[in-house]
Amino acid sequence: MTITGELLKKVRSYFDRTPLYLSDDYESMFYELCFSICSPQTTFLANSRVNNELRRLNFYNKDIENLEEVCKPLRFYRSKAKMLLEAKIWSLINLRYPQALFCVGADLECMRWVRSRLMKEVRGLGPKTATQFIRNITLNKNLVIIDRHILNFLDIKRSVSSLKDYEFVEDLASKCAYNLGMYPAELDLLVFSNYSGTDIDEVR
Repeated sequence: MTITGELLKKVRSYFDRTPLYLSDDYESMFYELCFSICSPQTTFLANSRVNNELRRLNFYNKDIENLEEVCKPLRFYRSKAKMLLEAKIWSLINLRYPQALFCVGADLECMRWVRSRLMKEVRGLGPKTATQFIRNITLNKNLVIIDRHILNFLDIKRSVSSLKDYEFVEDLASKCAYNLGMYPAELDLLVFSNYSGTDIDEVR
């Protein structure tokens, strides 16, 4: 993987934004949560299509009678439709006060505490998807979303089937990033863009 100065500049500008959790944009935070819940076993494009439709139908403020139909592009769409309804109730309580959830410190251990809480409270969130949600909301540079692209980059053949495994790979990826002179999240975004063929400007 070749890291050019222009590419690194693009990555750093991605994180040079005001994090959602510091705004009053509760709707956008909710749709980011929906995106993370719907991610497993589903392509980025299919998930984006469903998320855009949820936004168009104003799911945050209204009930959608044919929610399962809207979710059909997703794998396990019936289960995910139920999870989205549960997440909507959770978000109306918790995402109204996002600072209380996310302002615990920016270091990795603090973010792991937030992730553990999310995994317990929001059905459908595992280590990867909870991390994805936290990073999309906070733009925290210390977080790595462990997926097949990172595993390939690190040449790890073992499966990541538990939180302990996830944190083990997370630590390896973080060390690799710091050795390369960048934040873990910056390396993660570069790897994702390189292996998936997705332009950084298209990444959520």
